[in-house]
Amino acid sequence: MAKHDENKDVKLVGRFAKIDTRNKTITMSRNTSVGIRSLGRLDFLVNHCGYIRLFDNGVVVAKGKNVDKDDDSTKRKPKKSKEHQLTDKTKRNTKKK
Repeated sequence: MAKHDENKDVKLVGRFAKIDTRNKTITMSRNTSVGIRSLGRLDFLVNHCGYIRLFDNGVVVAKGKNVDKDDDSTKRKPKKSKEHQLTDKTKRNTKKK
């Protein structure tokens, strides 16, 4: 038997449903395909934590962050590779005085 955590389950169910933690409602579309693990999480939230499941076909859940994709700040910049500094360890530091 799996042990559930309310915060973890809310986060994972939030991937495919709209969750309002203040009113304890979970709004999802009827045509959303949900796996067996997600159904277990929904069951835990509804039957043990007091959430109410609502069906609304107009619900669209944004995947990822709601960020404009053309923004330059969100693009990854390639890292500059550090070059190894080669030293000649056989060379002696002999200074003539």
